[in-house]
Amino acid sequence: MKYLEEIEGIGPKTSHLLNKLNINTIDDLVNYYPRKYNIIKRSDMSNLSNGSKVIIDGVVESQPTIINLSMKLKKIIFRISNKRNIYNIAIYNKLYLTNELKSGTEITIIGKYDKTKNTIVASEVRLGLLPDKISIEPIYPTTSGLNRKLINKFIKEVLNNDYQAFDFIPQSFVEKYNFKDKLWSLKQIHNPEDIISYKR
Repeated sequence: MKYLEEIEGIGPKTSHLLNKLNINTIDDLVNYYPRKYNIIKRSDMSNLSNGSKVIIDGVVESQPTIINLSMKLKKIIFRISNKRNIYNIAIYNKLYLTNELKSGTEITIIGKYDKTKNTIVASEVRLGLLPDKISIEPIYPTTSGLNRKLINKFIKEVLNNDYQAFDFIPQSFVEKYNFKDKLWSLKQIHNPEDIISYKR
């Protein structure tokens, strides 16, 4: 695999979007490192201060209600329940979600917790419950029309298809400092297996 357009899902349009990010070759792509990571795990709601970032999952308890705050600002409110509690959820200007938030739907909420009102102001709503295992999501700089998931998908496709990662560290240094090989390192940078790999 030598050219971007050899990767499944990359045509002229997507290739042009990658070029905007200074990704012009396969090597540019695999060396396009995340700027940070999201650690996705269920929050302990019993130990949170007001305004804390939270990640919880549960089942939609009520049909969403839309409140028109102004011409440009709409607020959706609804409730979810988990095994311990019921929480009020508020989210702004994402009216398309009302069709997905039917009573009984399993969802994950990422947002900030208003402890006094027992309300989570959601920044993101995902369908489905959280996995039991902690998930580590790489966050890349993006451009319009190209999101982080697509970038990661393309990188994974390359790394899992016999990519030749040239390692310039002398073997004596590798042995002395117990360095991992470069291909393993690239895979862990883009998709850490667990917290230990992420920290390493």
